[in-house]
Amino acid sequence: MAAIHADTEKMLVNSRDIKAFASTMKKMEGRVRSASRTGNATAANKFLYSAAFLAIMQNIVTEAARMDTLGDALEHIANSYRETEKKLAQDQRGQGGGIKPGTIGAGIISDDERGTDKRNIWQKFWDWLTRKEPDKTDTTTLKQEKAADMAMKQELYRVLQDEKYSQENWDRLSVEERKELLQEYMNEVIRIYGLQDVDTQIIWDENATYEKNRITWGYYSPDNKNVTLNARALTDRYGSWDSYDLLETVAHELRHAYQHEAVEHPTRFMVSRETLDTWSYNFDHYINGDTDFDAYRAQPIEVDARDFQVTRDDKRFS
Repeated sequence: MAAIHADTEKMLVNSRDIKAFASTMKKMEGRVRSASRTGNATAANKFLYSAAFLAIMQNIVTEAARMDTLGDALEHIANSYRETEKKLAQDQRGQGGGIKPGTIGAGIISDDERGTDKRNIWQKFWDWLTRKEPDKTDTTTLKQEKAADMAMKQELYRVLQDEKYSQENWDRLSVEERKELLQEYMNEVIRIYGLQDVDTQIIWDENATYEKNRITWGYYSPDNKNVTLNARALTDRYGSWDSYDLLETVAHELRHAYQHEAVEHPTRFMVSRETLDTWSYNFDHYINGDTDFDAYRAQPIEVDARDFQVTRDDKRFS
């Protein structure tokens, strides 16, 4: 226990944080299992590393609880953490290419690029034990945010290359089959955005606006966390509308879910403080499209969501 000097009184005061840490690890198990199935080859999974740390820590803490003394338990946790960190770093280097400077997790951040504190409860507890002050690598910068966003959009594009998401296949499907395909795509987008902990469902609106020059494709409801889609748009083309565009709508509306979750739980997502503040203000001062359509489209959260309407032939990634 020579390497750690802990204030036991302070540990008692912070017991709630330790309990919260254990609870958080349990919630992350499903996300880590999903990441392990898809592997580390996709860029979007790189920012699930913190989730992997939490899942591994669950086993470490379970072992620590069997120790005879608090000192032995803390020493076990400290040593296990060091070994785990070392192993994951070696595994990442062995992937071939690793993480390039300036992208997610690279740790190359200039002095003026501090962002939101992204440490999870375990990391804060560890820093407290070792009396370490959080440094720049514990924050999310605009550069890291943009890298995370690009990784997600590239993964959306990769998923859409599956032939089942082609326009040709869509045109052959029945209404019910289209609903099933949209649900499949929604599940993929949820995985890519890291929204597995959000209970989101598709709600079909049979009365949504669907006219030659005006359509309501869908919307996200933060109160019940559901995505509502226009059931009438499923049928086929009408005027300039194409039901195939519902795939873009799913990515757009789930991006709004991502925005809300990031504002409510900032340490779970790769979003800078500047963007979080912008989104939060926009939610409080939202402009409805029926009031001022141009102002509605120009809102930061709408501009951001449209940017995630990745298509199968998106020129940004082809």
